[in-house]
Amino acid sequence: MTEAASLVDEQIPLVPVRQFVVTFPPPLRLWLARSTSLATTVCCKVIAALTKHLQRESGVEDGIAGFIVFMQRFGSAGNLNVHLHIVALDGTYEQKSTGRLKFIPESAPTEESTTCLVTDIAHCFNSHLRKKGYLDEVDGMPVLGNTEEIFPADQDELHLPAQTASVAHRIAFGINSGQPLRRLRLGLRLWPSDHEGEVRSAACVAAVGYSVHAATAIKAHERDRLERLVRYMARPAISDERVTIADNNNIRLRLTTAWKVGTESLLFTPCEFIEKLIALVPIPRFHLTRYYGVLALRSRHRRTLPDLPQPEGDQGASLTPLLRGKGKRKKGGKKRLTWAALLKRTFRIDELTCGRCGGPMTLLHVALAPEEIEMTLVALGLSPRAPPIAPARQIGVFGSFDDGPPESRSRD
Repeated sequence: MTEAASLVDEQIPLVPVRQFVVTFPPPLRLWLARSTSLATTVCCKVIAALTKHLQRESGVEDGIAGFIVFMQRFGSAGNLNVHLHIVALDGTYEQKSTGRLKFIPESAPTEESTTCLVTDIAHCFNSHLRKKGYLDEVDGMPVLGNTEEIFPADQDELHLPAQTASVAHRIAFGINSGQPLRRLRLGLRLWPSDHEGEVRSAACVAAVGYSVHAATAIKAHERDRLERLVRYMARPAISDERVTIADNNNIRLRLTTAWKVGTESLLFTPCEFIEKLIALVPIPRFHLTRYYGVLALRSRHRRTLPDLPQPEGDQGASLTPLLRGKGKRKKGGKKRLTWAALLKRTFRIDELTCGRCGGPMTLLHVALAPEEIEMTLVALGLSPRAPPIAPARQIGVFGSFDDGPPESRSRD
């Protein structure tokens, strides 16, 4: 992926990196999916808590941290589950009297430090929700309050029901409307109490419905492993390998990890599957990748970091600029990766190596004119005509291919 390659090659310094995964209570996941301002507030408060955590663990009181936040909106079951994957520099930068920055690594997380971190995140943000009126307190227990700012009366009639059902693992439309995708436990409070918590390991703690996982650490020289981690964070919602067409045109979605009750896959009708995909579409101007600290776009330290990676020259220099897109360089004079270099880096496909002798190949000509492209395809035994495309069928929310609800159809 070009995003992962760009971050690793140009923006993430050559210092240790740690992944933080922050999850939220189920009601808050829907709120984050619907409100850009609330999502921004969540990110800022989580980053503030992480900055204090890194400053405390590195021993630098005013240390400068750096983060890249990937806001993922999906779970393994294709459900709406907004959570944060954070690439954090595993330490802070200390600014010397000369203005030079020196990186101070943090110590390994302990059960006490991780518990303190997740508790700070939970209490800080729950206090914000109470201040906004989204949460009330009854008999010392948090309950849902007024959320009209998040869900105004003129809200759309399709996107919101699809998202609400997706969070609860239920179906919103069609003949199975309201039916669960799995059996849910009854008797649970909608919002967890301040006393609920679980310590799974020294770097993985859950409390008050929130959780922090910080067990993944990458050393400064492990750039390939860092790139794989960034690809994982920036990946799409559902992999093609997990989706198959079952009997009766039903769609089978294989879970990445089986649930505790033994569920391995989920079965959807085509309309139900499309409904789940619609629920994952973000609202307009909802940024899924955000930068903070020294990695922020407007940080005065971003261009002067002492550990920034240096470009390894022009990769794929034998290719003509026609394969580089518009222009040879990006802003700042940095050369772009060629398509051949990206294919080799992402899919391990080396297009410039001969499959017969293993020697390097040279680009001789690029066919751009339609006539040249047609002659080339015919010479290779391929059809120069694109396959026909059938017109799209309109699918109503009631699960049939029609123009609306049954009562709106003509009876002629």
